[in-house]
Amino acid sequence: MSRNSGARMFFNDSNFDEDEMFLIMVVMKEEQQSNARHGSIPERRFIDRGPIEGHNKLINDYFGESPVYPPRLFRRRFRMNCSLFLRIHSALIEYDPYFV
Repeated sequence: MSRNSGARMFFNDSNFDEDEMFLIMVVMKEEQQSNARHGSIPERRFIDRGPIEGHNKLINDYFGESPVYPPRLFRRRFRMNCSLFLRIHSALIEYDPYFV
């Protein structure tokens, strides 16, 4: 049952005159339209930041053949040694192929 059909049933059971019923229906319709959401957050626009390219750049910057950042910066950023990270990564790959 839609919202309007429920309102019509209410109005049919009540003692409203035609003008009051019309006014209430207009107010309900305006309220329904004002509450309608378009997207996850109103008035926010989507910015494509390229997550795949960012991931590839991060991997190349830290694990490429000629890394951009030295190991001390890896430890500072991720709070672990690069070797520990690679051991965890290897264990996850062995445990579940999802992490490949």
